[in-house]
Amino acid sequence: MTITKRSHAHTCNNLAGRHINPLSALLVAALVVLLLAGCSAPTDPAATDKAADPERETVEPPPSNRTPLTPVVRRNLGITFAKATYRPVQSTIAIPGHFELLTSAQHHYPVPASGRVKVHVAALDQVTRGQMLLELDAPAWRELQRELAETQASREQARAKFSRASATRKIADNLAGTEKPKGGVFAADEKAAQAAVNAASERLNRLLAEAATLTGVAENRLRKVTDGQPYWSELNHIPIRAVEDGVVREVDAASGTWVVEGTEVVHVVYPTELRFRGKALQADLVDHLRDGQSAYIHPPEGRGTTRRSDPIPGRLRIGVTGDPDTRTVDVFIDLDEAPQQPWIRPQVGAMAEIVVAGDPDMEELAIPLRAVIRDGLETVFFRRAPDDPDTVIRTVADLGSDDGRWVTVYSGLGENDEVVVDGAYQLKLATTGQKVKTGHFHTDGTFHEGED
Repeated sequence: MTITKRSHAHTCNNLAGRHINPLSALLVAALVVLLLAGCSAPTDPAATDKAADPERETVEPPPSNRTPLTPVVRRNLGITFAKATYRPVQSTIAIPGHFELLTSAQHHYPVPASGRVKVHVAALDQVTRGQMLLELDAPAWRELQRELAETQASREQARAKFSRASATRKIADNLAGTEKPKGGVFAADEKAAQAAVNAASERLNRLLAEAATLTGVAENRLRKVTDGQPYWSELNHIPIRAVEDGVVREVDAASGTWVVEGTEVVHVVYPTELRFRGKALQADLVDHLRDGQSAYIHPPEGRGTTRRSDPIPGRLRIGVTGDPDTRTVDVFIDLDEAPQQPWIRPQVGAMAEIVVAGDPDMEELAIPLRAVIRDGLETVFFRRAPDDPDTVIRTVADLGSDDGRWVTVYSGLGENDEVVVDGAYQLKLATTGQKVKTGHFHTDGTFHEGED
């Protein structure tokens, strides 16, 4: 016989109110016990399983977009933050480029003649004006010294001959008396001796000028006589000295090396005489860029605090040539003052920002473009929690226009809120799919699901 829940309950109620004999009472009592057991509420299987295994978790934690980041984790992941700020993003053009030395900041020191060099400096040495860079033992200089000596001796002989001719002419004039005209053969000898002196002097002057060019020593210094000897006669090697202060960039020959005339041995630069060189789009040249516009050069992207230094101001100058293949044009920025920051060096890349036509007062809340990353079909950034500086919040980005370096944010962020810049990609890898899982960072920078 099948007993439904309704007939089961009805039978229980009927049995409770009947009068039966003792034997029947025993049978009825047993039946009542069985029926009362059937009258109890059905058992919940989940509750039974939980009672059998009290540690079994049946309720999943709610999804979270918050990730804890202790100082140790931030340091190990290289995480840095930047503040959201108002900027004229739509009125700014970003131009990538690099610093380069001005022509006046480079000093090349080739040898003026073939010979053997003795180098006195090394690469990256600081040098001052007048400091000895190298000495050259050149056969050409020794040959020129020989010519100088011969010419000087010839001049001295011509001077002596002129002195004798002049004295002879004076004696002859005195002996002839006042009635005979002065001159004659003795005057001709005096005149010839004077011409020889002048010729020797002119040749000596020409040789000294050549020596000054060859040695780099001033002509008056070469003529200076000490202890009866001119300086050029005591100069055994050609000295090559620094013409300006600077830093030795390259040394291309070792001491004792034979080099040919014109070989550059030392290259010295003055590293703070720089300009910025970049490439702008031709379309920007047509519509926005003009000579003389204000520009600001920002440090190269990367980790650390130096890139947060103040930008370098300057003025834009548009080059005279472009590249038809890339549709770009060369632009230059002359720096307003000599830069002092250590990151500003020749060939170091940087980013220039130029405020172009438009209203510079139309500023919008923006964050660095590097803080925004793609996560699947979403674009996200990580905002530092205002209530807990050791926590970041994964935020779906509502973005506007960008200038190549900053991007406008329309929602989910307030002024001076901080966002992750360096380390954003690591956070994305750790929090992808975080809607269905939670976890924590260990001090070594690794991410693990679940609680500590």
